[in-house]
Amino acid sequence: MPSAREIHQPRQIAALASPARQEIVDAVEAGGPCSVGQIAELLGRRQDGLYYHVRHLLKVGLLVEVDKRPTARRDEAVYDVAARPMQIRYEPKQARNAAEVTRVVASMLRLAHRSFAEAMRRGDARVRGPLRNLRAARLKAWLTEEDTREINNHVRAIWTIARRGRRPGAALHSITFVVTPEHAASRRRTPKGGS
Repeated sequence: MPSAREIHQPRQIAALASPARQEIVDAVEAGGPCSVGQIAELLGRRQDGLYYHVRHLLKVGLLVEVDKRPTARRDEAVYDVAARPMQIRYEPKQARNAAEVTRVVASMLRLAHRSFAEAMRRGDARVRGPLRNLRAARLKAWLTEEDTREINNHVRAIWTIARRGRRPGAALHSITFVVTPEHAASRRRTPKGGS
């Protein structure tokens, strides 16, 4: 996998706590350089509701203007992500980074919930077989370092497949996953007799 550009500036990470901005960056990263109209089409959203967010992403350096296209009314700007791929740097021991990254992840999970609910509502998702494209699961597992290494290799493989870009016959999907270590001893325990 090519090395990712790390998003580490607090203002960049904070910008991605907005679900709308996260969706815009994801759509442009997946779809390639886009005008605001094309972004709106990819997201199924109104164009006028995206300009504010695009301007903010430009200001913090997550999007860049790469071209101007003539249209019937006026030239339109074409935007791309600042680097491909991008990845947020986690610094759990730095309070500000930890708080901002946690907010971004909360936003990701809200987006995943919305996407899942919308797919269930539409009823057109594939839920069985080798072309299944709707799935959610949570499990706890006892993992050795070798197991963890193997999972990370599979995640990298998924990342590589997902970053192939827009191709004929490809449909836009969202992939969200979370892997966390569990520390039973650090969990809050209910006192005996408490509720």
